[in-house]
Order: sequence, then C-alpha cells, then structure tokens
Amino acid sequence: AAGAVPASASGAEASAEPPPPTLVAIGLDDGSTLELTDAGDWVSLGTWVVDDPREVPAVAKLGADPADAAFTKAGLDRVIVGRRKQLKAVLQDQESLAGIGNAYSDEILHAARLSPVMRASELTEAERERLFEATVGVISSAIEARRGVPMHQLKAAKVAAMQVHGRAGEPCPRCGGVIRDFAFASTTAQYCPACQTAG
Repeated sequence: AAGAVPASASGAEASAEPPPPTLVAIGLDDGSTLELTDAGDWVSLGTWVVDDPREVPAVAKLGADPADAAFTKAGLDRVIVGRRKQLKAVLQDQESLAGIGNAYSDEILHAARLSPVMRASELTEAERERLFEATVGVISSAIEARRGVPMHQLKAAKVAAMQVHGRAGEPCPRCGGVIRDFAFASTTAQYCPACQTAG
C-alpha cells in the first residue's frame, strides 16, 4: 500500500529548510514507510519491484561500484588502461564506474592530484594507484560522513564537505593555490592548477 507520510511521522527534524518533497511512499509489511524523493532540480523517478536489481535495464548497464568492498585496482585498471577519454569523463561514465558524478569526480581528481583533462591512457602505474586510492577513499568517506544525517540535510552536508567542487576562487585546502573553474565538453570542472596540473 502506498501513501504519503507527513515529514513529522518519518522522523525528519524541524529545520529552516523544508525537506525535499516525497514523490512516492511505499508502505512496508512492518508498518514502516519507504519514501522516495528527489532533492535536485530534475525531479525524476523510476521504480521497479524485482528479485534481482540487474533486471532493471539502467542498473544492468552500470559499471563497477567503487563503494563495493569487492572493487579493486585491477577493476579500475580495466576501466582506465587504454582509454583515450579525459579522466573526468571516464570517472563520470556510469557504464564504466557507477555513482560518480560531476562533484565527486572533481573531488577524486583533486585527492589523486591528477588533471581532469588528462587522458586516461596517459596515466602511469603510480598515478593509477593514486586514482584508485582517491576513488575508494573519497566515495567511502562521503558515504560514512553522511550516515545518519537527516535526509533534508544531506545536500548541505555534501556541499560543506567539498574540497574543490563549487569552490572556484577559494584557496586550495592542500597547497593554498587558487581553485579554478573551467567548462569543457558538456561539463564543468573545479580543480587546483598548482596541485593537479603543475600550474
């Protein structure tokens, strides 16, 4: 049985910013409710009830999940080695790596000290190792830091934790250089020229 549940009944705390609207609420057998929301601007949602997530076409196409304990450097190498695409584009390609978008690709590349426009095929073994460590580290830290944060506070918590994404003109937290912003292809990137592109 599906039905809307008031925010107060779902445990949401009062705040200055209202929680994102509930698009679908699914009542579960134990009396609890699963609320599906979209805090972004797209407000799109698809739901399936399946025995195996891979029965959902969009899920079946997803690449390796860097948050999965089974994700390895060899798995990342399969995605990176020989690819002529720019690193930022490879990280954001959902059929290569699942779950990394614009913001976290900036954060991962900053942590790895790699240029967003460097071609994946140009990475050395040491750079691929740094990229692997940064990918797993940034994603797992982000998940852990958001654990227990009320839903309506998640976006603000994510933004506050960003080191370079959305921080153009601010000092780099690692070296003090100025974080820059540039647009290319169909995306933007924030990065530190001093840390990531040798100036």
